[in-house]
Amino acid sequence: MEQKPTFKVLLWNIGYSTGLRGSIPGYLFGFTRYLYTPRSVRKKVRHSIRSLLEREKPDLCCLLELRKARGILPRIKTYPFRTADNQYGLGSWLRSLPLFRTCADGLLSLRKLPFVEHFFRHGTKKLVYDIGIGNGLRILLVHFSLNRHVRAKQCDELREMVGRRGDTIICGDFNDFRGTEELSGLVEACDLQIAGPKRDLTYPSIRPRKPFDLFLCPKGLTAEATAFPDVLTSDHLPVMLTLKFA
Repeated sequence: MEQKPTFKVLLWNIGYSTGLRGSIPGYLFGFTRYLYTPRSVRKKVRHSIRSLLEREKPDLCCLLELRKARGILPRIKTYPFRTADNQYGLGSWLRSLPLFRTCADGLLSLRKLPFVEHFFRHGTKKLVYDIGIGNGLRILLVHFSLNRHVRAKQCDELREMVGRRGDTIICGDFNDFRGTEELSGLVEACDLQIAGPKRDLTYPSIRPRKPFDLFLCPKGLTAEATAFPDVLTSDHLPVMLTLKFA
């Protein structure tokens, strides 16, 4: 695989393309969008994704909370490689329900990257993408549980997957309601460092107060994370990680 001096990864939970920004009134009066989202809103979300990708040109896009049936992966010629799969475990009954069987996480990339799928043993949203990005590195894309005790078990599972190999970046929506200290055991056990955006706050997008969307990187790796507070398409802010290689 061709080596590049930089590699950019976009992480974005797009909130099932509902266009909700995380305010309490928005959830109260717009919750029906999770059942049916107006076409105009879906179009606006697609346009926002397309605009950000064309402006920032990430090499890899890690997108959480997609609706497969809504064609949310934008047909941009520069991103010919794409995949999306159901978030839930292979044996989960949610995969057969109309509202949930289209709930997915997905990837867009400028070039073909090798990847495999793993599944957490614990939690509801179990899908873990394992993507090789070259330069001897891989990325694990995760979506942690809303339940604190389940999140702790998922951290234990990631410790088993990663160990102290020094070649793995973990990114995703960590739902760390108690702050990044929830991840301290995982970070220390795997010799990682948090490369979050400034102040680490990405949720809710309209007035960020929680550090949900993060990159955990091997120590010694030159990496910088930046959030985009002007992109209010979802209840999560998009975050870009720029890796710099010698």
